[in-house]
Amino acid sequence: DGFIEKIKKQKVKTKSEEWNLNSKKSLLYFWLNEDVEVIKPQTYMNKSGSAVKDVASAHPELSTQDILVIHDDWSFPLGEFKLQFDKGANRHNGVQHIIDTLGTREFWRLRIGIGGESDSRQDQSASDYVLSQFTRQEKESLSFLISSEIVPEIENWINAAVSCKL
Repeated sequence: DGFIEKIKKQKVKTKSEEWNLNSKKSLLYFWLNEDVEVIKPQTYMNKSGSAVKDVASAHPELSTQDILVIHDDWSFPLGEFKLQFDKGANRHNGVQHIIDTLGTREFWRLRIGIGGESDSRQDQSASDYVLSQFTRQEKESLSFLISSEIVPEIENWINAAVSCKL
């Protein structure tokens, strides 16, 4: 959302003006241009592969290497992020479903830390932690990080992947 908000604020000419729901109601999509489609699964997180499969089916010319999955990561401290290719799910059920659905792990991932393993709230289960609300301070930190570092990382990946400038 932060990425699309920045694009709209910059008044970049895009193919879409708003998010659209696909016919299977599995995802929202936003076309930046003829080459770049941003999607948001509307399935349960553990079924994220269904949305990716719908996109892959609609675009048979798409290579899995042209896919960037952006997701939270329990194993990184809050706000740390890493762009990686061809990695396992690392206990992330949504990523595992994408791997299982595509039949490969050869896609890009932007892993964004939510601080689970390093957080002081160790008395919570992983699922309770992931589903809990961020504190006000965490929200502010993440909001700054998204606009200052993560959105530029996404732009750099797109520019490198499709050799265009956003």
